[in-house]
Amino acid sequence: MRDPAAPSQGRSARAAEPDKSAQEERERVDFRDGDWGLAVTPFLFAPSTLGTVTLLDRSADLDLTIFDALANLQMVLAGDIAARWRDLVLNVNTWYINLGTSAFSNGEQARVGANFWITDTYAKYGFAFGKGKERLELLAGARIYSAALGLDIANGPRFDDDHNWVQPLVGLEYQSIWSDKWWFRAHADMAGFDPNDDFSSNLNAAFGRKFFKRSTLWFGYKMLWTQKTWGPGPPVLETGLDLFMHGVLAGWEWAF
Repeated sequence: MRDPAAPSQGRSARAAEPDKSAQEERERVDFRDGDWGLAVTPFLFAPSTLGTVTLLDRSADLDLTIFDALANLQMVLAGDIAARWRDLVLNVNTWYINLGTSAFSNGEQARVGANFWITDTYAKYGFAFGKGKERLELLAGARIYSAALGLDIANGPRFDDDHNWVQPLVGLEYQSIWSDKWWFRAHADMAGFDPNDDFSSNLNAAFGRKFFKRSTLWFGYKMLWTQKTWGPGPPVLETGLDLFMHGVLAGWEWAF
């Protein structure tokens, strides 16, 4: 006769089995599991744009809503790649924006074209707190710009100018795990460090919703301010940008 105090064979077998649900939940966390990880995230960014473009001493003011941007935006390509070894993360974040819109230059109708490559490349290192559900990271790297600008003034000449420049970049990133399915992430950085001639800052925040073990849908808001001036002074005529872009951000992350 079996001792009723003794555990049943079925209960013992179940206790010996690994907790599959806990293991699956662990696999769903993100690419930070294990010693290394890789995450690839394509993005869509629909910005409103406010500011001034100056080409060879001729300026045009821009004031585009998100609806204007969607109507005039010929192409947007955006993506982020993050590679991790333990607590060190290397990020490459790139945006390609091809924008053409009507504007006014000195009271005359004009057409402005702007073709941008903006690439942020940086390293992140941080620490976890809040029982491992929150993380704060310091980041340092560079913001790389490539801009082709065009200003076509009615009944007048067309002005074109191309520029490439690099800005040193520093910032912070905060991440919080609300549950096994919901995340929050906030990012703030600044680059260039000269508020008069060479400066940019980037702020974004997004919520993440996991749908599969290795994929997360991100939805949030991004703000980017860029200020850069060349000249004035002979033989260089003033060319510059003073733009504030902000809008809805959406991305789909795949972690490996």
